[in-house]
Order: sequence, then structure tokens, then C-alpha cells
Amino acid sequence: MKINSINVNKENFSQKILAEYIRTSSGGQELKLQIGTNAPHLEEHNPDNILRFTDQDVSATKLPMEDRPALNRMLKLVQAGKISTIVVYERDRLARNVYEYIQIVTLFYINDVNVIFTATNATPFSKDLFVETWYGLSAQFEGQRITNRLSDARKRNPSNLIGYQKIKSSSNSKGNINKYIPLKEQKDVIYN
Repeated sequence: MKINSINVNKENFSQKILAEYIRTSSGGQELKLQIGTNAPHLEEHNPDNILRFTDQDVSATKLPMEDRPALNRMLKLVQAGKISTIVVYERDRLARNVYEYIQIVTLFYINDVNVIFTATNATPFSKDLFVETWYGLSAQFEGQRITNRLSDARKRNPSNLIGYQKIKSSSNSKGNINKYIPLKEQKDVIYN
């Protein structure tokens, strides 16, 4: 994954900077909501002192923390004492596993990093590990519920039609338009 915007010169990098972390779990999700919700919290800062870390199409439920490249780059800078504040939409963007979340939060505590959650009605970041662990558990349980709902939906609505190859086409205002082409070995049976 790449960092979407990074305009940091050496003079600014010697002081602590603000970071924005955004993550989507699948390719079908967009970053606009997180970017738009984070924007008012970032506007008051010098844009040259803001680093954006983006993990797009990276599931925190399916992938362990070490397989999320932008998160790891950000955490290395936290550990190096280079980041003062992190702006993130919600706790579940950081982790869907309570043990990973505790590890991340502990790193924030050790390095005196302030965290700003921008989602509507998001509970502010707490300096109490017990409280943050509770929210980490909540994010983990929510991730498990999402996984279960998706599994049930896929069982009832398979992503591929039997005998056809699914080809993703363009998108329009109603969403993705998919095209189904009969498989060669099934073509005659389908047409009959």
C-alpha cells in the first residue's frame, strides 16, 4: 500500500507530527467517509505536518496486524516518537482483534500519543487501558458478527452463477455492473 499524501520536509520531521489513519476492509468500500469525517479535525493543522496512512482492501478480521503495511509504518513512527496525534474514524479501523488493539493502545500510551476518533458519537480515546480493552472487545465482536452475516449471505446468494464466469465491469450510480459469460464446457447445456 502507498501513503496517499506525504509532504514532510526534514525540518518538520524533527518535531512531532499529526497522522491520519484510514482503512477499508474490501475493495468495494470507499475511503470518502473516513477522509471527509477526519477533514475538520485535520484542517486546523499545518498540512505539511500531516501524514496519511492508508490500508485499502485490507481486512483487520482476516489479516494479522503485521500484514497491514500502512498501519505498521505508522506504528514504527509512533515507536520512534515522531507522532503526537493520530486522527482515525473509529477504533475498528485500527484493529478487529482485542489483543492487537491492546498492543496498539499500549504503544500509544508509552509514546504519549493522543488519538482522535471522528465518527459521530465516538467515545473519546481513554487513558484507561481497561476502558480501551472494552472497546477493543466490542470491535472484535462486531467484526465477528459482520463475518457471520457475510457468510450467511454468500450461502444464500453465491457470488458465481453455476455454469457462468463472473466478470466485473464498470460502475454506475447503482453500483457495480457485473457480466456473466457461459463457461465453454457448459455453454451448450446452458443454451439448450
